[in-house]
Amino acid sequence: MKNTILISSLLCTLLASCATYKNYMNIVNSWIGATEDELILSSWGKPKKTVNLTEKYKDMMYVDRWTSTSGGYYKDVPVTGSTSGRVYDYDGNSVNYSESTTNYVREYVPTETNYYICTTSFRVNKNTKIIEQVQAKGNNCTAYKQK
Repeated sequence: MKNTILISSLLCTLLASCATYKNYMNIVNSWIGATEDELILSSWGKPKKTVNLTEKYKDMMYVDRWTSTSGGYYKDVPVTGSTSGRVYDYDGNSVNYSESTTNYVREYVPTETNYYICTTSFRVNKNTKIIEQVQAKGNNCTAYKQK
């Protein structure tokens, strides 16, 4: 598992096309200066929740959550064993031998569920309806670099 993560990280670094928090924040930050209506009419749509902070500001919050499940199956794992020794014939002559065999053992891969979430907040000035600040929290606030 650790090798898989290491290889994936190296590939992402080499390819420079992986989804990152920095790329996500570049996208979210591009909304600073836009209006509340422009955000709602875009692919963001209506916020999941709106929180009135003060008389001047409110936060429009978008929440993206999903789960991923893997495992829950059996796999055959090779187990190799070897034996070696010396064999004598009737005349007392000896011969060395070695032998290896591979058997397969059925192993259960347990079910694993991963939970992902990203909460993105747009701070809106209630008087001007302009987005002044943005914030994103969670383990899935990532995006690919925009071209």
